[in-house]
Amino acid sequence: RPVSLGRPMLIHGGKIQFFYSFHSIPCIGFEAYFGGKSFYYSADTCFDADLINKLTDEGVISQNRRDFLLDFPWHHDVIL
Repeated sequence: RPVSLGRPMLIHGGKIQFFYSFHSIPCIGFEAYFGGKSFYYSADTCFDADLINKLTDEGVISQNRRDFLLDFPWHHDVIL
């Protein structure tokens, strides 16, 4: 079935949620939960807080997008 961005998908007892990363080409990352463990794949997101804030100030990205990008989910068991 097609991937739904921003909405959790339940697959064989696990939960996967896909999102747009911040990259020079369109990329999709995901976080997955199964059996009490979690995995986060950033899809090579550019984590440059100064650049992200500059693009927000210039109106290139929204404040919601900025907040999502700056609130990195360090709580996961595995991060790639």
